[in-house]
Amino acid sequence: MAEDLLVLSALVRRELGLDFSEHLDQLERKAASRLAATHCATIKEYLTLLAQAPFRARELHELANVVTNNETYFFREQGQLSVVCGQVVSELLADTNRRTAVKILSVPSSSGEEPYSIAMNLLMNNQPVGTRINIYGADVSDRALEAARAGLYRPLAFRGVAPDIMQRFFQVQGDVHVLDPSVRRLVQFFHANLLDPGSMKTAAPYDIIFCRNVMIYFDAETQQRVIEGLTSMLVPGGYLCLGHADATASLYTFFDVRIFFGSMLYRRKQNPAMATAQV
Repeated sequence: MAEDLLVLSALVRRELGLDFSEHLDQLERKAASRLAATHCATIKEYLTLLAQAPFRARELHELANVVTNNETYFFREQGQLSVVCGQVVSELLADTNRRTAVKILSVPSSSGEEPYSIAMNLLMNNQPVGTRINIYGADVSDRALEAARAGLYRPLAFRGVAPDIMQRFFQVQGDVHVLDPSVRRLVQFFHANLLDPGSMKTAAPYDIIFCRNVMIYFDAETQQRVIEGLTSMLVPGGYLCLGHADATASLYTFFDVRIFFGSMLYRRKQNPAMATAQV
């Protein structure tokens, strides 16, 4: 049993980038629902199922739905959001050589709190979102993407959000907060895996990528792969926004640091040397 869990852990790390090697009990609990759904009595039977080509791709999607951590909330790290949606976006729009819309990607977008927070911040900054600014959200979990598109949120998704913002962008229906359709329409969601840069090419290259509070779940090798993949998705001079605990040594190979009022952003160098292919 323990050996089979190690094999499953290695598969999850390889395919999804999540490292459960020190938390096998958590992986076992999270995967239990998939064993039940596929009528597998043991992890070994489940691994046999995953090895079968007709079922592998779909079941990996289902497995991702149960093992990924989708905990997030609106306006998380608001200082960084304010800087990006105010000063940084204004600088990009002021570029007289620009011929395309500013493109912003949130990955993993989870159940939509981050990309919708970006949209609301842009609206509050009177930015031309929806015309000269396009927002995208990507996640490996189909369940998270479905929730994001629905735009229905419980009170835990709001932590210190000002009442005037709540009134402007949400309607209360029982114990659910419904995001205004005018905000939902501003974000385009799609399925993507951080370990597969090709899956994020939907609108690439991007001017700004938010990838916050996820690197801490990866080992050093996976972090390197993710950073290189994200770099290949950014325009030269584009910005990568990470969480406070996400910085890795490999960042400085590809990015310069810019600090705005205490918020640190990473700006892609013009020609960083990378092992992965560029877009």
